Amino acid sequence: MNIEFTEVLKAFLEVGMLGLCSIMMIIIFYGNYKRSHKTDDEKNKLLVDNFNSLNTKIDNMVEGITEQNRRFVEFQEKQSEKLINAVISGVVNHVPTTEESHKLTNISNAVDKILQDVLLETNASRACLVQYHNGGKGINQQAFLKMSMTNEKTQLGVKSIMSECKDQFRSALGYFVNDINNTGHCCIFDRDEIKNVDIGMYELMLVHNVEAKCGYGIHNEEGLVIAYIGIEFEDKTKANKDVVRKSFTDHYREVERLLNL
Repeated sequence: MNIEFTEVLKAFLEVGMLGLCSIMMIIIFYGNYKRSHKTDDEKNKLLVDNFNSLNTKIDNMVEGITEQNRRFVEFQEKQSEKLINAVISGVVNHVPTTEESHKLTNISNAVDKILQDVLLETNASRACLVQYHNGGKGINQQAFLKMSMTNEKTQLGVKSIMSECKDQFRSALGYFVNDINNTGHCCIFDRDEIKNVDIGMYELMLVHNVEAKCGYGIHNEEGLVIAYIGIEFEDKTKANKDVVRKSFTDHYREVERLLNL
């Protein structure tokens, strides 16, 4: 018994809703009747076929949902990366306003005055401020940890190295930076002491003609090291531990205040 949709529609037009419902009930009962007269093997095969068809539909649906989720996560990651890059670009390419420029100039001048005081008090060859910052990202999207010397004061006849100390990897001074991060300060009163500890640090001091070097950490409001005040001696015999410690103690809090304005 085969009843086409057009025939059902024709019947609906002829007998109305009530008649159509009666016809549909007949179709359903007839279908059940045919199934009831199938053999057990036919019933089992029909059941297996229906089960397999249902499994196929479920698998397809799961695959579709999984693919949609993957595309959605991928879209979110791309949008997040665009947003992060936009923020970084905004920070890197930010042009200070007149007010910001005036403020930064005042801070830099105040830092220079402190470094000059430290230079004279400790009789060092050089006093400087080195600030931490990020510098680009690797393939894994992790930021590189870098630092730059932003302020420097030297004794007469001592060569400036500020231009050479821009965008340095912090790992270049691994021993020195790690000690400042962990203890708040680091002092090397004889570069030969670190020759077997950090050869990179040793060679850098050798290149800059530095025999002794000290640094005192500058922290932000959350307690993280964001910079350090450094002093260097071309003649290690001029480095007095107590004088260096007192000078740092007297001045580092004012530098912290300035960098956290």
